[in-house]
Amino acid sequence: MSQDISTTDTRPYHHGDLHKAIVEAALDALSESQSTEFSLRELARRAGVSHNAPYKHFADK
Repeated sequence: MSQDISTTDTRPYHHGDLHKAIVEAALDALSESQSTEFSLRELARRAGVSHNAPYKHFADK
């Protein structure tokens, strides 16, 4: 049985699972360029969130 993620009162962040989205964006960036030279700002853009949003989850980068 799948969860209904359309309700905002049960989600702590507007994105839903920002941590997972940023990790997936990082994996995509790595597979595309084979380089670890990317920023949280770039990952935020790929995940479709503001450039400050990832710092709640990855403050120490």
